[in-house]
Amino acid sequence: MAQNDFERRLYEHRQRIQHEHEKSLKQLEVREIIGPVPQREKDELLRRHLAELERADKRAIEKLDDLRFQQQLELQRLGIPNISD
Repeated sequence: MAQNDFERRLYEHRQRIQHEHEKSLKQLEVREIIGPVPQREKDELLRRHLAELERADKRAIEKLDDLRFQQQLELQRLGIPNISD
């Protein structure tokens, strides 16, 4: 897989998480029309969203780091010197 496709998939995954959060916020807004929503519930929704984004970002960094490592191995296999050589 090309790196740009990989990066695009990671970005799209993050956008899906953001979209789901926005959808949940809209549901809360609708519920607030009927009656007040406890602040604790709003805070929990935000906390879960931020935690999910953090997990996704960490996974993305790990995957990108692995891709970088694989690219370095391939360059070494081809005999291309790296910057530190």
